[in-house]
Amino acid sequence: MEIDTKNREIYLENFKGDFMKTYIGTKIIKAEPMDEFTFDIKYGAKDKPGRENRNGYHVIYPDNYNSWSPKEVFETAYRELTPGEIFLVNE
Repeated sequence: MEIDTKNREIYLENFKGDFMKTYIGTKIIKAEPMDEFTFDIKYGAKDKPGRENRNGYHVIYPDNYNSWSPKEVFETAYRELTPGEIFLVNE
């Protein structure tokens, strides 16, 4: 994502005095669309009474950790690899 000059200035202004460093990370994961209730049933997550079912993704991280991510959060952070990228990763 490219940040234009005006938004970059706003971003930098908002972080003045912030002592935390800024990081960006990447990881290759496996994922499939899965609503939260289905994930909870399949993977034994604790019941959270009174909540609405949300669309999202079942995610498996490189260390085989299973997690669930809301659709908007997942789609902001990840994109599907192209066949060429998969070839490079598997080399």
